[in-house]
Amino acid sequence: MSLSLEQLRAFAAAVEAGSFSGAARKLGKAQSSVSGLIISMENSMGIPLFDRSKRSPRLTEAGMALINDVNAVLASHQNLRQTVSSVSKPIA
Repeated sequence: MSLSLEQLRAFAAAVEAGSFSGAARKLGKAQSSVSGLIISMENSMGIPLFDRSKRSPRLTEAGMALINDVNAVLASHQNLRQTVSSVSKPIA
């Protein structure tokens, strides 16, 4: 199983926004792109993250179990970027 940061960002944004269209607005992407990223994430893991039977998608039990870890990975990635930026020196 391999997940991209883009998939993790789409998942986290959808949870935060409460909808795929809200996530798309937040990320500056098309709604179909966000949906596709989340579907590919679900397919890669073999589990549904959202219940799509209602008007607004709701997290499944698996989605609820994963969201804190996803947010932690995204925060760690941001911290890593900041650290690299603060210690970076141009290569001569």
